[in-house]
Amino acid sequence: MEDLLFFEPIQHSLAKKRLRFFAAFIDYFVYVVVCFIIGYTIGEKYTPEGGGIGFHLSGFPALVSLLIWFLMFPVLESLEGQTLGKVLMKIKVTRINYSKSSLSQSIIRHLFDFVDYLPFFGIVGLIVASSNALKQRVGDIVAMTVVIDK
Repeated sequence: MEDLLFFEPIQHSLAKKRLRFFAAFIDYFVYVVVCFIIGYTIGEKYTPEGGGIGFHLSGFPALVSLLIWFLMFPVLESLEGQTLGKVLMKIKVTRINYSKSSLSQSIIRHLFDFVDYLPFFGIVGLIVASSNALKQRVGDIVAMTVVIDK
């Protein structure tokens, strides 16, 4: 009878940094393609000096691209802990105690993407994740989340 009442904590393994990198690459690649399609179809087109085609996103098209970011990243992540890239890499986001993360945590987490990914193509996030036991990037530390193997 003791075995029925005694629960051992489930051990979760933290996701490898390379899987996290590839998941982020897939997610942002899809996002850039979607934004390009939005810009090309409903953005303000112009011709750059060197030739080719360019476009500006302002007003409604910019709002649409921001809404898509919100749906692709924070909303999807708060539902099941996974974006498209994380599904493909078989990893997911949870709270530090391994329970389901919230929408607010996911928003906070992704607001720090510009710190982790943009300045030097992910080097900042990689250095920070390599420097702590839970492999958290800046966004994870602030949002109190971790990325685990699914």
